Amino acid sequence: MLTKQEAASYLSLRHFAMTAHALAEHAKRGNGPAHSVVNGYLYYSRDDLDEWAQMRRKCVERR
Repeated sequence: MLTKQEAASYLSLRHFAMTAHALAEHAKRGNGPAHSVVNGYLYYSRDDLDEWAQMRRKCVERR
C-alpha cells in the first residue's frame, strides 16, 4: 500500500502527472482510484492506480 504522496510519485513515473493534493481531491469527489482509509490517511495499491490511470487515459483519448 502506498501513501498518497507515494501514489502521486508512482503515477508520475507512469507518465501520469498527479499531485498528492489532486489525488485527495479525487478521493473526496469519489472519482479517484480505489483507496483505503486507515487512521484517517489514504492508502492506494499499485494495481488500483494502474487501472485508474488507464481508464483516465482512455477518457482523454476519446475527447
